[in-house]
Amino acid sequence: YVIERYYINKASGKDEANLNCSSAMFAATGEIVTPAVSYESTTISAVNTLTTNYAANAGEIIAKNIEYMRVQLVVRNTDATTRTLGVNDYKAITTLPRPAVIGVNLGWLVRSSEKVAMAEKTEFKVLDQAISATKDGYMRQVYTTTIAIRNGGLGDI
Repeated sequence: YVIERYYINKASGKDEANLNCSSAMFAATGEIVTPAVSYESTTISAVNTLTTNYAANAGEIIAKNIEYMRVQLVVRNTDATTRTLGVNDYKAITTLPRPAVIGVNLGWLVRSSEKVAMAEKTEFKVLDQAISATKDGYMRQVYTTTIAIRNGGLGDI
């Protein structure tokens, strides 16, 4: 399994935050993993993280000046209706099976790289969250997208 972790990283000593991604590969119990790199010939069979220091890995910057990120799950209820939940709300569902995840909503608050004289707006809505930005001369814009999970969802199926 490859797990990718996306997060906002505030640059120390700078007035910027960036969207980072770090990843790790995990092997399940009894799973045989053969590295895809041709010069490696070892086969790994373990129940652990194959990439060291996964949580501490700083990852790579994938987008600059991202001040806020919100993730929501689009789920299919048992009556075939859909609803949107935050990740923590979905994890808090105790009845099993949980509703199928059929999509993901992503939202970002993006800041300009240079100050602009006309930057007056300081209140933004990123998906379902109201965000207040400082009046610091930077322009900001909200971007959102929805990604459909086409294989029928994850969860109840």
